[in-house]
Amino acid sequence: MTDPDQVAAAIEAAGDLDICVANAGISLMEPFMEGGIESWSRVLAVNLLGVMTTFRAAVAAMPAGGRLLATASTAGLRGEPLASAYCASKAGVISIVKTLSIELAPLGINVNAVAPGQISTEMNRRDLELIAARTGRPAADLLREQLDREVPARRLGTPEDVARAFAWLAGPDAAYVSGAVLPVDGGLLSG
Repeated sequence: MTDPDQVAAAIEAAGDLDICVANAGISLMEPFMEGGIESWSRVLAVNLLGVMTTFRAAVAAMPAGGRLLATASTAGLRGEPLASAYCASKAGVISIVKTLSIELAPLGINVNAVAPGQISTEMNRRDLELIAARTGRPAADLLREQLDREVPARRLGTPEDVARAFAWLAGPDAAYVSGAVLPVDGGLLSG
């Protein structure tokens, strides 16, 4: 995602694209005042510039009716403690999606994002373990408290929950949807 030549080569090898999903991401759990330019630069390079690089290469190979999809995050819509670089990068993804939905509409290309909330992934498990280490509290207790406090569904989402949202945005039922950011969050943003 951080090497434009590699991204362009991968997209060129794929040939004509109807759908392109920019789905790479890294997180960074650190207090804002402790973070450095290097750590922020790495997160922004993967999470934000990676989407830009992928979308630029994809548009050149995409016919009218194509779909550009990105993984955003509820963190880019609301903010989260210890995650300022991650939140900023995902807010940037949301902005790219909204802007390109306007700019690419004359080409017949729809641009949307899925914004996962608390999903059962390795990245989220690592982040929770880092917070547990900082606080000295068991990760399971922190997770249960977070779900009870923030997620009306009271459970973690699954990767399949997220995949179904992408499949809908890529499918015919979403042919007139562009510029949308679809939360997959068990009600997190509503609570």
